Amino acid sequence: MAIFAATVTLVDSFDELVAQPIGLERERPCLAMADNLVFASSQLDRMIATHSAEPDRVNALASGDGIGGVLATGSLAELLGRAPQNARAAAAR
Repeated sequence: MAIFAATVTLVDSFDELVAQPIGLERERPCLAMADNLVFASSQLDRMIATHSAEPDRVNALASGDGIGGVLATGSLAELLGRAPQNARAAAAR
């Protein structure tokens, strides 16, 4: 089992992500969460594994509770370019 170390940084806007001092590259792999989410660690593990196998693709998992939460992986540029409703539609396929 692989163990990943990560740092979580909260920002007020997407523009702050690519500005200094954070300065993330637009191609950087990211995890996006939208709306109310409850998910198991096994689901997060599966999302990370799927992204590792298909790093050039946005992968999304939609909540089945009718509230519409979305968990998605992809590059920063791809995830910022998707509206939450588009990620939900991709997850529903």
